[in-house]
Amino acid sequence: MYSTGVWTSASSPVTTDIQDVAVVAENNIWACGKSKMVLHYDGNAWSSEEVGTKDYFGISFQDENNGWVVGKTGSIYRYDGAAWIQEYTNITKDLLGVSVSNFKGYAVGKSGTLLALEGGWSLVSSGTTKDLQSVFAYGDNFGLIVGASGTALEKTNVGFNSPDLKTITQPKTITAYTLANLAYGQTYYYRIRAIHGSDTSAWSQVKSMTTYPTVDLAAPADGAEVDLEILASWTDYEGTAEYTLEVDDNEGFLTPYMASSDSNSAYVELNHFGHQYYWRVLAENAFHISGWSEVFTFTTKNSIALTTPENGTTEVSSCPKFVWEGILGVPHYEVWLAKTADFADPVSSTTDAPFLQCAAPMDRNTTYFWKVRGLTLVDTSAWSPVWSFTTEGYIGINENLNAEALTVYPNPNSGQFVLQLESYTSDNYRVKVADITGRIVYDEQVSCVPGENKMNIVLPEVNQGIYNLIISKGEESISQKILVQ
Repeated sequence: MYSTGVWTSASSPVTTDIQDVAVVAENNIWACGKSKMVLHYDGNAWSSEEVGTKDYFGISFQDENNGWVVGKTGSIYRYDGAAWIQEYTNITKDLLGVSVSNFKGYAVGKSGTLLALEGGWSLVSSGTTKDLQSVFAYGDNFGLIVGASGTALEKTNVGFNSPDLKTITQPKTITAYTLANLAYGQTYYYRIRAIHGSDTSAWSQVKSMTTYPTVDLAAPADGAEVDLEILASWTDYEGTAEYTLEVDDNEGFLTPYMASSDSNSAYVELNHFGHQYYWRVLAENAFHISGWSEVFTFTTKNSIALTTPENGTTEVSSCPKFVWEGILGVPHYEVWLAKTADFADPVSSTTDAPFLQCAAPMDRNTTYFWKVRGLTLVDTSAWSPVWSFTTEGYIGINENLNAEALTVYPNPNSGQFVLQLESYTSDNYRVKVADITGRIVYDEQVSCVPGENKMNIVLPEVNQGIYNLIISKGEESISQKILVQ
């Protein structure tokens, strides 16, 4: 105890840690501590009592009949002149300090927790995640909060007096209001009061909200490998009028590709293979522009994945279709075909699609090697891995028609089916369908290109039964049974 300039030892009724003290008068002093302890000095002696179930770290009294104690996991108790009553705060962070004056005040705690008391306790933004240790508040005009790592927060005015103050009056039938064109990354405070012809209520407790400072990038994921044409996407924030996307191969974004979008995505077309790119996005509304998002990177693909003919396969058609996995945004592909793995004398072809149909039959029973690379106007990809295959040794009738070159599906069918015909040259073929009596129910001449040819066949007014499909060229022909149900 301190009296007349001298500190003397006071007899304490507890042995647990005492954390904070509040003085109402020289004969009315309160303290709090661990193990649920609240202590009181009446001018003669200290007494103690257990309040609730938590450790307490902060205590404040505004007069002899009104006091508050705060502690573990957001616990708050209020003294009403006779007993301690629990007050609900709906938080789980430890509260370390409290200060109340004229039924207005603040409680502070771990991880930047800040509660305001004005008609009830409400969580407000402190603008920091540092632990807040102690608070002193005096009315509406002054307050100071201190905490970890030199944190100090000061309140020096009554609030709600900034140039951006907006007052909205609504009829009693409306209980909601939509705010638009708010600044990004800004904390806003709001309160409400009721008005009728004869009176105006007190203001509600003050609550706060903080707008998103910028967007969060979504796809492509950071570090992803991508095609040359991509759809970049990010979070969409209601009220944003336009987003700006920047992509550059320099992390300083010295000469970026830029795109604007009124949605949360935009297409990007690139020209270089195997390049690392950096990308970021900002948002804007009618009155404010956000900061740039976090920067993500991606790398464009630099090699083609082959599909068919599969590596090492034999008995491949003498006029196969070469297929590979395409890269979006690649305008051209170059295909090399050779009889030696070193491609000493290659046959080169260029195509705009991720496949190439051979133009003429190749040598039978021969091993070939092939590889593919992508081309843009300014760059060339690396070659794909080299694959090989061996052509078939026997083709069939006149080396132009064979049973394996003909496919019909579905079969059975209703009189409508797809005819798939593998041709080794550009030729005209006769397609006939006859019933079991030999009557021709379908007769058409078709032109085929080398490779796979698909035709939709519709038989006119046929009955259920077995029919004979005949494909002919000159004197040679092949046939297949089809069943109409």
